[in-house]
Amino acid sequence: MTPQHTDITRTWFFTLLLMSGVLGCGQIEAEPVLDRDGDPIEFPPPLENWLLVSTVTSDAETQPLRPSFLIQFNQYLQEDSALSYGVVTLRSGALSASGSYTPIMVKKAILWTPYRDLRDSFEYTLTVSGSGLRSVTEAPTPPDYNKSVTFIAAQEAQEHTAFELKFTQDLAWPDIKDIFAQRGCYACHGQPDWNGLNPLTYDAMVGQKSEQTDLQLVRFKDPTNSYLMHKILPDYPVRRGTLQPPEWSASRGITSEALTEDELWLVEQWIRQGARKTKE
Repeated sequence: MTPQHTDITRTWFFTLLLMSGVLGCGQIEAEPVLDRDGDPIEFPPPLENWLLVSTVTSDAETQPLRPSFLIQFNQYLQEDSALSYGVVTLRSGALSASGSYTPIMVKKAILWTPYRDLRDSFEYTLTVSGSGLRSVTEAPTPPDYNKSVTFIAAQEAQEHTAFELKFTQDLAWPDIKDIFAQRGCYACHGQPDWNGLNPLTYDAMVGQKSEQTDLQLVRFKDPTNSYLMHKILPDYPVRRGTLQPPEWSASRGITSEALTEDELWLVEQWIRQGARKTKE
């Protein structure tokens, strides 16, 4: 056998060996997606994990020339991506209006409000662009995704589906402590002998790092990155441990209840306002 034939034989041998090894391994599975703690994130089935706008509602009935828009999604948002430039645009022909963003965790939403009054009787189109948006589990929007609603700004009240979102000012720790007390949270978190449980006091939570994650339990003006919110929101997808209160508490005779959406909203507002200890 000539040297050339020998080289060809060797090439085919290693090619067949490589192919047999690949075929023998079966289907190669993708690496699991991990959260910030290194735990796998369970995604919904294919084509069901897109981040989508679920509803867009406004208070145009009561604020006809400067309506706010509550843009709700099917998943919790990464706040940084929700606040990125260009997510929401409002236009009437060549006219455009800029506005302010406020993330609303309890609604899986952002609240968008124009900075100035709109022009009376002009038709406007509000568009939510999916470019760059991500959920807390890294789910993206579909390619080239956007959601638009069209309305006419008018000084006279029109028929609109208004959202229910009551803002409460000047919240302080006593307001939040009362909520925890009313829901029976201190039945467990007030027990000094229960090692490992946070005592749910102001000094133990505000600015203090969680023992389960790298997040702070309460981070000033940042509810999205406050681990307390992750623990008390009933369907928050990225957290260690169990929802608070845990399901087993009732079976042990502990009378504690989950916070209502209104109470969750008060906690979120308190954090965003700066998690004040006292009212001044």
